[in-house]
Amino acid sequence: MSILAGRKTLHKSSVVCVRLDPLSSRVVASASTDGSCYITTCYLKDIDNNNSSGPFANVTSYGETLISLKSIGWVNTVSFSPDTSLLCYASK
Repeated sequence: MSILAGRKTLHKSSVVCVRLDPLSSRVVASASTDGSCYITTCYLKDIDNNNSSGPFANVTSYGETLISLKSIGWVNTVSFSPDTSLLCYASK
């Protein structure tokens, strides 16, 4: 299942949780039953504004995988901390 329309499929199984970066809205974290968690860019120049903050404020690409994490079991959920400095995921 692809989390970004028109882009290469990242996950090899069902995506069960997606979270948008709460400060800049320029990246998305996704969790899947294939045991993976990705942080992928989702910046669109025509939509996103320049008033962003946090560690991803300077992202200006779309569909780029910034971080790829693997787990032994399914990754059930993913979440950014309020200041976006931490990513938490839970696996089964």
